[in-house]
Amino acid sequence: MKTRFTTLLAISIVGLMLNTNKIVAQKSAPDRERKSVVTFGYGQSLFARETVNLMYDYRVNKNLTVGLAASLRHSLHITEDLDIVPRSNGYDRLNISARILGHSGNFKPTDFYGGVRIGVTEGFNGAVYHPILPSLQLLSGVRFTIPHSGVGLNAELAFGTPYFAAAGISYAF
Repeated sequence: MKTRFTTLLAISIVGLMLNTNKIVAQKSAPDRERKSVVTFGYGQSLFARETVNLMYDYRVNKNLTVGLAASLRHSLHITEDLDIVPRSNGYDRLNISARILGHSGNFKPTDFYGGVRIGVTEGFNGAVYHPILPSLQLLSGVRFTIPHSGVGLNAELAFGTPYFAAAGISYAF
């Protein structure tokens, strides 16, 4: 599953970069008054667990955004036969974080960013709660937005919890 996700992520990034003549980055788009971005995505953690991510970012100025993020790492697993089964050795984790992102340069078809995500992670398994732990993540990503629509795609690579690679669909408003 991890190999399949990594391959899909790499193909998506390369495909988007090859089609940059039709895609304009969020911060250089003609409809620049869009200051907020909501992203829904899927991530892969280092320990072969999938995460579902929801992020909100607000543009403070042309090179800085601040936001909130939530990630749920569930102990369910999708098998090769596309059956959904519970993992016997895991528990769910919910991560709530604040993120600060710096956007680099003025690369017109792409918006490259990097930053930090700081928050807390709580684990639970049924009625048993595990302690709340601090979390830190250093991340780097790229976001593409289709001109005049606000709809886009993003991909991130990260060091730290809750994921090491993520991809998602974003909407700027």
